[in-house]
Amino acid sequence: MAPSHDALSFATLFHMVTTKLSSSKYLLWNTQIVSVLACQNYLGFVDGRKYASPSTVRDATGKKGPNPDFEALSATDQLV
Repeated sequence: MAPSHDALSFATLFHMVTTKLSSSKYLLWNTQIVSVLACQNYLGFVDGRKYASPSTVRDATGKKGPNPDFEALSATDQLV
């Protein structure tokens, strides 16, 4: 599933994470990054809940064709 139409740009999202990742600040960074990813429906790509759809599907007649969900999911996956 693609993010909602009002999703923020990826660059904007990561300006919202104010803590740089380090061993001493991991918990704070993790809280920020998980919140940002979750609010834009990207977290499933990172934690494995969203997985690739098949690239082709069969229509009502049994003929194989491209899966439109695969294209949208692939494009979003490349962002993450």
